[in-house]
Amino acid sequence: MSKGLSARLASALIAVLFLGITVVVALPPPEPSYQGATVLGSFTADANVTVTDNAGRLMNLAEVRIVGGSGSWLTNDEGFVQIPGLYANDTDPGTSYNFTASKSGYRSTVTQFWLLSNQTNNITLVVEGGTILGIVTSHGDPISGANVSISALKSYNITGSDGRYQLSGIPWGTHDVTASKTGYDNKTETVTFASGDLYWRDFSIDQQTGSISGFVKSDAGAWLIGANVTIRVGLSTITVPSNDTGFYNLDNLPEGTYSLTASLNGFYSNTTTNIPVTRGDRTENINFTLFQKPSRLYGVVKAGTLLLPGVNISVVGTSLYNISDYEGAYQLVNMTAGTYNISASLPGYVTNITEVVVPAGSDIQLLINLREMPGSQVMVRVTATDTGAALVGVLITISGENIEPQTQSTNIDGKFAFTGLAPGNYTLQLVKDGYQPIEITKRIWAGENETLVFTMEPLRKGDTGFIFGFDMAHSMMILALFLTIVILAMAVWLRIKTFQTPESAPAVYDEEPEEQEEKAEGEQPANEVDNNGKKNGQ
Repeated sequence: MSKGLSARLASALIAVLFLGITVVVALPPPEPSYQGATVLGSFTADANVTVTDNAGRLMNLAEVRIVGGSGSWLTNDEGFVQIPGLYANDTDPGTSYNFTASKSGYRSTVTQFWLLSNQTNNITLVVEGGTILGIVTSHGDPISGANVSISALKSYNITGSDGRYQLSGIPWGTHDVTASKTGYDNKTETVTFASGDLYWRDFSIDQQTGSISGFVKSDAGAWLIGANVTIRVGLSTITVPSNDTGFYNLDNLPEGTYSLTASLNGFYSNTTTNIPVTRGDRTENINFTLFQKPSRLYGVVKAGTLLLPGVNISVVGTSLYNISDYEGAYQLVNMTAGTYNISASLPGYVTNITEVVVPAGSDIQLLINLREMPGSQVMVRVTATDTGAALVGVLITISGENIEPQTQSTNIDGKFAFTGLAPGNYTLQLVKDGYQPIEITKRIWAGENETLVFTMEPLRKGDTGFIFGFDMAHSMMILALFLTIVILAMAVWLRIKTFQTPESAPAVYDEEPEEQEEKAEGEQPANEVDNNGKKNGQ
């Protein structure tokens, strides 16, 4: 035995005796030669070993060994153990050791590490247990949020939306696996594992309470997303939204009779009463139909700063329309939710079509700006001579050699503009009740933009009737009164005339028939002499 080898053995023996270690560690092979020189090492490397299962839980009392050695170390409650004083070369690559961890009920693992001198090395070893997985359901439907656990191992997992769970790192043996959720009866299954086995175990749990489910749709038959379905349970109010198929579900309802209300912005709410709920059952197909509130589209039509009355605002493809008033305002009411093309048209202006999205039960404002047709333009402004104020609603008719007659009215500012005019002669007629009409002829030149200001004279009352100082209605009333007085006066005069000269009064009746009757009654025999001494018949 060489002198160097004897020294190394002596050093190792002293270290073992000093540390009180009864484990005999496999000695490394003689130092390799590195470029013809001997590489020296020392027993100064430490190994900090942590042992977990394949679910990441720390394993206490796991046995750690160095392959080839006879010693072993047990992990503490944190799954940790330190192995000090390991031999390691002073130069890379160091000295390799194979560590193994084992624990009853788990498969062991072997890991290779390189240890360097004067260095602490952190090592994690994994012991592998079995796996159990499956689905938790109630009446065939997956249950999310259920807790599947092995309480003795402090192992648990929460089911997802599909009701699935997985428990890993389960040691071999027999274990009680429990599925539970608030509002449901717990269900426990006994499962026996062999080391590292994979088991599938489903659970079906029954509700301690009942539930209500159904669909929410619109009066047009479309499923409504995000409709709120509300129920009152004791002192609490529970609200759930409908999903993208209009479906809703209310869980964990104690037995009893309930009222449900479905609501959504833009729709009238709907309430259903006397809905029964029994333990462990689902009351299905409590469906709601929500009727849409009418929507309104409103706004103002302008051409630049000019308010435009008389513009036809219509919904393309429907019979719905409105005409803008003297302030250019319009509104379309009783519209249902949807996407529409809104058309605004007026002679002399380019038709404007705008796409508008109208939500249910809402007021949507749409401001419209019309563009003038190419050509000449005549701006008309009308005021009253007596007040100087702008005259609203003056009917202006334009006609000419290059245009079909059209009539428009002045806006709230007493203005209107005829645009897109071709050169030529035009006649303008202005008419408003209570004012003298105006008519002018105007020559319009190409590219001309002209403003015409008119003042309209109010009509005097004396100018409208056939009696000076009175209008037509009052003139007719005076005429009727006059005729009544004349007729009454004539009747009185005739009556007075009758009393003064009765013989001149017209006969009231004819007495001739009565005289003839008297003669018939007093008729004398023939040849008798009358008072004049004459015989009858002479």
